[in-house]
Amino acid sequence: IEPRLEIDPPQSTIESSSLSSNIRCIAASPSDAVAVGLGSQAYSSQDGETWSNDTLPANDTWGAIKFGNGQYVIVPQTGVQAVYGSPGSWNSTNIAPYRYKDVTFGNNNWFAVGEQQNGDSTDIVQKSTGSATSWQDFTMPFVASWTGIAYGNNTWVAIGEFADDSTAAGISTFAVSTDDGVSFQTVDTGVVARWNTIIFAYDKFIALESSADSTACAVAISYDGLDWYTSEM
Repeated sequence: IEPRLEIDPPQSTIESSSLSSNIRCIAASPSDAVAVGLGSQAYSSQDGETWSNDTLPANDTWGAIKFGNGQYVIVPQTGVQAVYGSPGSWNSTNIAPYRYKDVTFGNNNWFAVGEQQNGDSTDIVQKSTGSATSWQDFTMPFVASWTGIAYGNNTWVAIGEFADDSTAAGISTFAVSTDDGVSFQTVDTGVVARWNTIIFAYDKFIALESSADSTACAVAISYDGLDWYTSEM
């Protein structure tokens, strides 16, 4: 009888004591990861286990962080300063005071999108090029409370929830750009939902709704951002 080989499971070395309980979002580059939340503190790690404190040049409730074009970009939920750079080398710049939900880089462009507040009927979208040192207002083909934006296959797709002054209402339309973010067009998915999250993965766009119903959640999938099919999960 061959002796049985027993292997002990690896022991975790995560130093959680250095991390704040107020972390809200995290992003990764090929060499490290950065987490942010409330205040001016950021946390960086090169292995996901040991984290180091870092100080940002602005103090806010942070809405989103993404890596692109060789740097991280962090957008606020309450303030007027966006942050860009890398661990140990951060800078801040002015951005319109919106409640940002997502920021994404693609083909030398950054887009930041946010939610409507207090009956706001304006476009809550900002655009920046290259290093994200300055941001400008950007007009979408329709007004919505934007919750996510993704880039892939030379296409941008922005999703959202209610439009104009509606409350807690769903929409069936996405905003799509096929000209490197110069302009967006309206694309109807055929499903009314409070769209909440979108990613580009497996060579396709995948959008999920925010649903109070725990038994079903709408999923919209597209390879080009223009033709969509939907299902539930």
